[in-house]
Amino acid sequence: MRMSIFVLSILATGALAGLAYGVTNTFLAGPYLEAAVEMENQAMFLDGTAEDGPEFRVVYEAYREWQRGGQLLASVVLGMSVGALFGLVFALSRRFLLGGNHLVRSLCLAGIMWFVLYVMPFLRYPPNPPAVGDPETIALRTMLYLIVVVVSGLGTLGFFWLGRILKSSRRIKDGRMVACLCIACYALFLAVLYFVMPPNPDAAPEIPTPLLDGFRMASAVGSAVLWASLGVMMGLFWTRLVRGDREEKPRRQDS
Repeated sequence: MRMSIFVLSILATGALAGLAYGVTNTFLAGPYLEAAVEMENQAMFLDGTAEDGPEFRVVYEAYREWQRGGQLLASVVLGMSVGALFGLVFALSRRFLLGGNHLVRSLCLAGIMWFVLYVMPFLRYPPNPPAVGDPETIALRTMLYLIVVVVSGLGTLGFFWLGRILKSSRRIKDGRMVACLCIACYALFLAVLYFVMPPNPDAAPEIPTPLLDGFRMASAVGSAVLWASLGVMMGLFWTRLVRGDREEKPRRQDS
């Protein structure tokens, strides 16, 4: 298959997954976002920064409508970016993943990457709704979150290659034992990372607990939808690709 078709297929897969992610967030996280933004509005009304009234509400609703459209577009772009990364990783690692077919292997990789790139950073630095929390800590929170993402991802690659080395050296003949050893070491690595990283600089924003917990839960579900969609569509794509190659070979031989 041509590289251009491969790249376009991966980007299309990511765009569809991003669209599913954006729609899920609109319905699940949207109400919590609206509540958080309204809290910010009420704070502005109290300190005199803005005055509530029909004119303010017209401008506010127009701005929020523009934001909603931008968030959906941003979700599609995010899906394309994550999809490109996922497609590349799957193309390089699909032979080493557990599962009897490409769909199961793709879902397996999606689950691993979801845990490594989202769940682990989420546990240490859970997200807050926009316009909530101390604005002076935004840069620090973002930096700490990205550090956990990068270190967790690099740690996964490191223990993956460690498993390959142990298996190829045949010092440990049982492949399941190699996998269990690497998983145990990686779990220890994550525990150390969790406690070494500094605490959340804005762990308790001034927001009702149900609103905060609801937003975080909705964000986690949206992320799971993104990775599950990528896993399903990438698996179906590779299944179709392999089937097409098998059908193409007899044609070439006949010709």
